[in-house]
Amino acid sequence: ILTTGSHFDHASADGDESQVAFYLPPQRRLSSLDALLTGPTAGDPLQIARQFLDGHAAELGLSSTDLANFVVSDRYTDEPSGITHIYLRQTYGGLEVMNADLSIGISGQGEVISVASSFVGDARTVDALQPQPFVSAPQAYAALSGALGLELRTAPQVVSVDGRSPDSATVLAASGVARGDVPAKLVYVPTAAALALSWR
Repeated sequence: ILTTGSHFDHASADGDESQVAFYLPPQRRLSSLDALLTGPTAGDPLQIARQFLDGHAAELGLSSTDLANFVVSDRYTDEPSGITHIYLRQTYGGLEVMNADLSIGISGQGEVISVASSFVGDARTVDALQPQPFVSAPQAYAALSGALGLELRTAPQVVSVDGRSPDSATVLAASGVARGDVPAKLVYVPTAAALALSWR
């Protein structure tokens, strides 16, 4: 994370940065040592996973709304076991929520094996209104470089910005502290209070 971009924690243009204690969302697991969580079910593993999660949201400390917003960060099937491993990343307002992940295993017969989740329940932002970053991507990059004791040869420059993307996906010039151009995007970071807008 480059630096947070909301009222909760932000870096000013001169590089001064307030600190927030490192926080990870609580993790919950659904599993059994001597049985699978469901019987066989025909269909696509992702659809089977979604149906199971919808029916067990409360056991994970979540609501159907919390489980409705995600991206599939990874999915693969082991051979020869046939187990499909699905990994989800929670999203909020179109932005990824860092460290808010869910993994679920589906057998070759469509049985749910186990679930582990660190999705944030009742997700909300620090700012009640639509949050806006208090620092730009170049300012965040400069703040990070300074915090790491790295000296920028030139001020960070924007190479490109995807204005169609809700995460304001940006590419920054290396500026002497990276081997190549640096991708950056807006994300949410969980805190003990709420979600804080940040540059990653």
